[in-house]
Amino acid sequence: DARCDLGFDSQARAAEAFHVPLLGQIPRHLDVTRGGDSGVPIFIAEPHSPISETYREIAGSVARHVATMAMKDVVFRTPPKNSVGVIPLTA
Repeated sequence: DARCDLGFDSQARAAEAFHVPLLGQIPRHLDVTRGGDSGVPIFIAEPHSPISETYREIAGSVARHVATMAMKDVVFRTPPKNSVGVIPLTA
């Protein structure tokens, strides 16, 4: 088995320690390392593999989290003093 377990829960512990949400966990696998070393990521070399699916799920989680944070910034931003309450949608 090419799998290398270096403490899968360490990612959850790190997220908890830094008070950030855990958006996904990438399993340690020799094919991921080989892909990085060769310059061909596993999601390119093996796009239908379970690990590639994990990367896609995490990418979706990150995109949703960033979008949610951006919307909260727009919705909950305090209008500048002396404004008429219009908050621009651009940063």
